[in-house]
Amino acid sequence: MGIHSGYSKSFRIERLRQLLMSIPHYFNELRDINSAKDFIGFLQFKIPCIFNVPSFPPRVTLELTNNCNFSCRHCFRSLIDREIFSLDYELAEKIV
Repeated sequence: MGIHSGYSKSFRIERLRQLLMSIPHYFNELRDINSAKDFIGFLQFKIPCIFNVPSFPPRVTLELTNNCNFSCRHCFRSLIDREIFSLDYELAEKIV
């Protein structure tokens, strides 16, 4: 059983298309890297599975809403079947 055996062929093709469309975006991000520390940070964010898990996360991302209408070519949101939500202000304040 392969790593992607649980996903349909159309899902895998769409995800591959999105990854390929992301290449220019990633090159733009790499162009802005000015130091080895920035590059390591980029890799930790983009490919976290290749690093040991730190005792405290170097970065926390809080998604306040998943109601996005930008339709970026590289974004995987079009593949996710979730209800649209917005994080309650009081809960967001407690998290921060």
